[in-house]
Amino acid sequence: MRADKYYGKLTLKEFPNATVYLIPKSNASIKGGKRWREMILRFMRNPLEYLEEYFKREKAESLISWIKRKTGWVINKVREERIHLTVLARVVIHDLYWSKALD
Repeated sequence: MRADKYYGKLTLKEFPNATVYLIPKSNASIKGGKRWREMILRFMRNPLEYLEEYFKREKAESLISWIKRKTGWVINKVREERIHLTVLARVVIHDLYWSKALD
């Protein structure tokens, strides 16, 4: 999971099985639980690799932003499987649009 600096140690408790990538606040310390300490040490030992992984969140945010701008955020479906299908279709359209733009 990747989150911004407004998340902290409590995020680690909420997602116990996830590898969490947070950019610590400027006043963050290594004190805390084992997972917090491991995350801070991972950040300190290899900041470039850590930041590359962290900034993958921009892709997800870009996707959601694009979908909201191009198609609107309202999904006029009631049945759960149709909601999922609509969201999936929008994601595929986004990927096709960007893969064509990159060619």
